[in-house]
Amino acid sequence: MAHKRFISSSISIDEKLAAVAEEDTVSALMWPWLLFEFDDWGRAEWSPLKTKLSRFPGFQMISTEMLEKGIDLFVKHNLVHRYEKNEKVYLAISPTVWLKHQTYLTGSKRAGSDSVHPKPDNPPWDPEDEGRVRLLMTRNTEKQKTASILRKNNSRQIETSADISDCQLTNADICRQSGLSVPSPSPSPSLSPSPSPSPSKDLKSFTPLTGSVADPAPRIPPCPSKEIQVAWNKILNPAGCHRVDSIQGTRRKHLQARWKENPEMQSIRAWEALFEYIRDSCPFLVGREHSRDKPPFYITMDWLVSPTNFTKVREGHYEQRRKGVAVNG
Repeated sequence: MAHKRFISSSISIDEKLAAVAEEDTVSALMWPWLLFEFDDWGRAEWSPLKTKLSRFPGFQMISTEMLEKGIDLFVKHNLVHRYEKNEKVYLAISPTVWLKHQTYLTGSKRAGSDSVHPKPDNPPWDPEDEGRVRLLMTRNTEKQKTASILRKNNSRQIETSADISDCQLTNADICRQSGLSVPSPSPSPSLSPSPSPSPSKDLKSFTPLTGSVADPAPRIPPCPSKEIQVAWNKILNPAGCHRVDSIQGTRRKHLQARWKENPEMQSIRAWEALFEYIRDSCPFLVGREHSRDKPPFYITMDWLVSPTNFTKVREGHYEQRRKGVAVNG
C-alpha cells in the first residue's frame, strides 16, 4: 500500500547523515528511500532482499550487500536502532525524532492505532518517550476510537493511557456530534422493526464528528501474467531454467495469489528484479551448484510461485554463502 512520508529540507545539513556520507556516499543517498520502510510509529522489519525488491527494483547498482552496509552505518551514527524479536530483525527511529518530521500523523490520523512491529526492549532513548508520543498522536481523537468500537459492536473496555473518562461516549452522544438523529426509546416492547435507523448502522458509513464517508480500500492492480511470463523467459530461460509457454490453471492461480498478498511485488519491475536475483545470487536454483550424487536442480515457475518456496526465496534461503557467512539474512 502506498503511503507518504515528510522529508524536510534540513536533511541536507543533518550532521548524522553527513557523517554517513563521509564514509559512504551511496548509503547516504539511499536514506530518503529507506524512510518509506518505516510505519507510522517509526518501526520496520528489516530484510535486505525485501527492501531491494520494494524500494530499489529499478536501481541495478543497489545490492543487498550495499543495503546491509548502509544500515550498519545508520546504526553506527544513531540514525536508527536495530534490534531482534522472535528471530526477526527490526529497525526503529526515536519516537520524538520521527514525530518531529512526520507532522501529518498527529490529530485524527492514527486514533488508537499501534505499530504492527514489536517495540525494542532497551532502546537508546527514554522508554517513556513512546508513551508521550502515543498520547500526542491520539489526543482529542479517542471519540473516533470509541465510535469505531461501537460500530463493531465490541463490548470490551477501551484501553488507553489518556484520561479515559473524557472519551466514554454513548451511542446518543456520538449521534448528536455526528449530526445523526437520536432514536427515541420505545415506551413498550414491540415485535415490529423500528422505523428509525440504528446508530450502529449509521456509523458504518459515517465517520464520527465529521460525517464524511470512510476512504475505500486501495485497489490492487491486475496481475500481468503475460508480462511476467516474458520476463521469466528473458532472464531465467537463458540461465538453464525451463521455458514458460503459458500461465494457466493452478500456475496462474498461485501467481495471482503471490501478486495480491505482496504489495511490494505488484509491479513487473519487481518480478524482473526477483528473477535477476535468482539468476545472479542463487546458484543452486539455476543448476550451478549441486551435490555430486544428485543432478543439477533448475527452478520452475510452478515451484517458485508456491507459497512456501516463494517466501523462502525472498527471505534469502537459497542465496549463495561466502566462507560460511550468509550474504543475506
